[in-house]
Amino acid sequence: MYFKLPDKRTVYVDVDDTLIMWDADINDPLSKVIEVMNGNLVVYFHKEHIQLVQNLYAIGWNVVVWSQGGSDHAEKVVQACKLENSIHAIMPKPENYIDDIPFEQQHIPRKYRAFVKGKG
Repeated sequence: MYFKLPDKRTVYVDVDDTLIMWDADINDPLSKVIEVMNGNLVVYFHKEHIQLVQNLYAIGWNVVVWSQGGSDHAEKVVQACKLENSIHAIMPKPENYIDDIPFEQQHIPRKYRAFVKGKG
């Protein structure tokens, strides 16, 4: 069985070091402890990326969240970031894809916004 996303712009968002940053210090008041599949993580929330996901969803984009840690881990992070109502799908990290157009010719922009502790 499959599900079908609407025909509109789609963004694929990683969770680790994109929505949450792993280099948090437990003694830092800006850090948070979140529950994930294998225990607890001390993280910083990348607020700018979280807001970007919410904004893209609000203007009608499909939002798909993924993680190399798997879909269960991605779901825990989505819940910790309170993004449950701003995404369409959760999946594990894509390992491969098949396409007729070489990657170099696809013109898929990669977005990166640096994390600044306290501002991110």
